[in-house]
Amino acid sequence: MDPTNPFFYLVAWPLLSAGCTFIGAPLAMHALRALPTRGEMLAKPIGWFVYTFAGWAILHTGLVANQRGFNSGLGWVMVMLAAAWLLRSPALRSFWKSHWRRLLTAELLFLAAFWGYLVLRAHVPGVMATEAPANFAILNTAMRSDTYPPADAWLAGQHLVYYYFGHAAAALGATAAGIPRLLAFDLALANLFGLAVLGAFALGRELCALLPRTSARLAAAGGASAVLLTLLSGNLAALAYWSGRFADDPFFYQGLSWNATRIIRNVAGGGLPPCGDSAVRDCPITETPVFTFLLGDLHAHALGLPLVLLAGVAAIAWWRGFSGAIPPGPAAAIFSGGVAGLALATNSWDFPLALGLGPIAGLAANLARPRPLWRRYFLHAALAALSALFCAAPQLLSYEPLNLGPAGAPLRSQLGPYLLMWGLPLSGFYAWRIWSDCARWGPLGAAPAGSVIALAGLAELSFSAGALVLSGGGALLALWAISDCARGERSGQLPFLMLAAAALLLIAVPEVIIVADGYSPPYVRMNTMFKLGFAAWTLFGAALPAMLISGWTELAGTGKGISLDIWRWSVAALLAGLLAISLGYSANAAAARVRDGGEPSLNALRTMQRHRPEDVAAANWAAANLPRDAVIMEACCRAYSDANRISNWTGVPGVIGWLGHGFLSYRSQYAEFAARAANVDAMYRKLNDPQIARELEANRVTHVVLGQLERDLHRAVDPAPAGPLRPVFTSPRGTLTIYALPRAGP
Repeated sequence: MDPTNPFFYLVAWPLLSAGCTFIGAPLAMHALRALPTRGEMLAKPIGWFVYTFAGWAILHTGLVANQRGFNSGLGWVMVMLAAAWLLRSPALRSFWKSHWRRLLTAELLFLAAFWGYLVLRAHVPGVMATEAPANFAILNTAMRSDTYPPADAWLAGQHLVYYYFGHAAAALGATAAGIPRLLAFDLALANLFGLAVLGAFALGRELCALLPRTSARLAAAGGASAVLLTLLSGNLAALAYWSGRFADDPFFYQGLSWNATRIIRNVAGGGLPPCGDSAVRDCPITETPVFTFLLGDLHAHALGLPLVLLAGVAAIAWWRGFSGAIPPGPAAAIFSGGVAGLALATNSWDFPLALGLGPIAGLAANLARPRPLWRRYFLHAALAALSALFCAAPQLLSYEPLNLGPAGAPLRSQLGPYLLMWGLPLSGFYAWRIWSDCARWGPLGAAPAGSVIALAGLAELSFSAGALVLSGGGALLALWAISDCARGERSGQLPFLMLAAAALLLIAVPEVIIVADGYSPPYVRMNTMFKLGFAAWTLFGAALPAMLISGWTELAGTGKGISLDIWRWSVAALLAGLLAISLGYSANAAAARVRDGGEPSLNALRTMQRHRPEDVAAANWAAANLPRDAVIMEACCRAYSDANRISNWTGVPGVIGWLGHGFLSYRSQYAEFAARAANVDAMYRKLNDPQIARELEANRVTHVVLGQLERDLHRAVDPAPAGPLRPVFTSPRGTLTIYALPRAGP
């Protein structure tokens, strides 16, 4: 079979994921028994993470090799254990019997998301822009390495120190299903999208199902709305385009598609110049999941998205367990901690949120009890912490923290651009608050939320602090509502309020404090706002349907006059308009992305095949023929370029990678990074030296790549015909040659 023919693998990966459903169903039944639906829609995500965690942890022992036999065999063993559990457990058989329709619905929903995303992705495959080459390198080295932690493709002789569990999970799944590396990237993206759809639907539906007098159909509609708001809607950057702040461009990486991800720019004199312009004082990333999946990059923030959703579900389980609805059990605490531990190993920015949501929800529920269960609560909190430590342990053994520590935010967001990013979720939250308060107090109920909005406007005019007041004040309103509805009929609002409060705090934090991670102006706030904001958007998207259903039904049921009905419908019309603008951005960006593509394919190197066919031929040869201990020297060091293309496309370690990324990953070894970069440059200029083999061996090099890129970046010369380097591969047009040292294979 042609290794780039996707049709067999379009079935192979879903079959693997079906096994994960079977593995995860009994775990969901026990850990999430406090949920109204017992978490049946989450069987697949839970099974996926349990299976991949087991493989990831075992490979760290060095006792088995990272090969298809082990990875697929582990899956079969876990499926058989789940089958044995099913045979021995009447409760589990009853669960399958009563929930099989919803389990089947989840399977069909995943398949629709998986295959639907692949249809889009087939028109725009490729790993040639932004961080995609780096993440393709991590995926490849995770597939190629015999044991974990994997070798670092950008620093030969070292293991990977980046948080990489998400990449390892994708690699384990691809290896188990027999997916070749050229297809693994896009299939892993489709799997991630499918898991995110299930997570968003399940969390949105559970939040709606907790509301009083909510039918199953309305709860399902809330779940579908959560998918729409979380994964398919964008921000309101289209308003800036329509107002003339920037011109649209049909190219995805320009115009509206790209500028929406940098919409919060603090610019001296106004306008929207490129981030590198001297007038730009602040240029954080404002990315939403719809852009992430259109871009198509296995970056850590995207890989952690399903875990953030699972953390939200775990918070509901904690709250239900300690509110008295369902007796609290240790399984929910262990599940909550496990999600947090895997979040640390996938995207460490999500760890505090994932670890804290559950215990805080349990604390709120416990405080509302007439007789709090403190002993049981602290036992559960300890179990969650131990579970997090256990699940993160393989990563912690090799992890070098990337961040330097907290620092004060050097400036704050301007309110106008801030609303272009957060206008939709903030409008939804304030609409709920006004509706809910008006239902109790009549028109005067608009005063609390209206006061915060007015204060934000004044703060912006006086201190440029409108964004902080709007988000921070919203968080205070949410916390006030939590304390107000902890008991009684309104207690069903508490879960969505906790998620909303967390989201509001996440977007307020970068206005005051940031993580100092080595970036200089105008990118000082870039990562903090990016990573926290991405998680906040996820929580907002899941919570908004329940929030709006609750506020709408509260106000509709009061019968307090036509004026409130007009107000209710007016706000609803405003929200519908904002949603239409947000979906308009998504449609525009999708059209621009597809416009970049050509003939449908899932080959990750299809685009490079058109532009750099000689390099692709060399990479394919290297992936098939170089030994596991090979180290290549190639054009290096320049970030966001074609440098290190063979290492990126194969996972074969190179002498040195992109220097800026190396600084972030290996702060303690940056001097070695700089020395290696200088050595590569010097060695390419004297490949014709008879003694070059000694220098190459001193740098662990076994193979040398020599093509046009090496000549352009390093002024490389050809080796001497009678020298120590022997050619082992020459590209079809003869413009690229791979040389081997005398003792190197193949």
